[in-house]
Amino acid sequence: MRRAVLITLALAAGLAGSARAQTGSVVSVGVDGVLRDPRGGLDGSFRAAALVRVRFRPGLTPVLGIGGFSSDWPDGGRMFVRTLMAGPSYRIERGRVSYSASVVAGYAFGRLEGGAPGRTLHGNWALQPSLGVWYDLSERFGVRVSAGYLMARLPSRQDDAGIARTTRVRVDAMELRVGVAYAIF
Repeated sequence: MRRAVLITLALAAGLAGSARAQTGSVVSVGVDGVLRDPRGGLDGSFRAAALVRVRFRPGLTPVLGIGGFSSDWPDGGRMFVRTLMAGPSYRIERGRVSYSASVVAGYAFGRLEGGAPGRTLHGNWALQPSLGVWYDLSERFGVRVSAGYLMARLPSRQDDAGIARTTRVRVDAMELRVGVAYAIF
């Protein structure tokens, strides 16, 4: 997984050109392919997700992150984790290429379906640092590659015969995104 991330980032950086593209475009929409590799024995996933790019000036800008994943629960059932996060991002532009680093924090909502009777999963705070590269192919099209690491510890509660036990479930996940976007205005 680490090797794939490094190779993808190296290829994206190698596409750098000297011409400036999408200079007048502010909002682009598209699709991301999202590969998640959770830690702690949880299964990975690949899915398509909506991609919205709001182009600010280079420098410090806000960023919003909405995401999540699902995984088989170790003792049966399925776990769902959804995140809503925001934070700062710093972006540098070099011709057609822009590089960014961000740290978003927010809340991870947890839910367990079909698990052991009396078992519940709750939400908690989450943090995700990430690095990204945008490459503008033309005036309207751009591609993105980014890698991040979601860190969250969700409380899980098991009720057995009136006795409640609470543990923290580590739902950390490496995330790789590759997407394409089209400028709409």
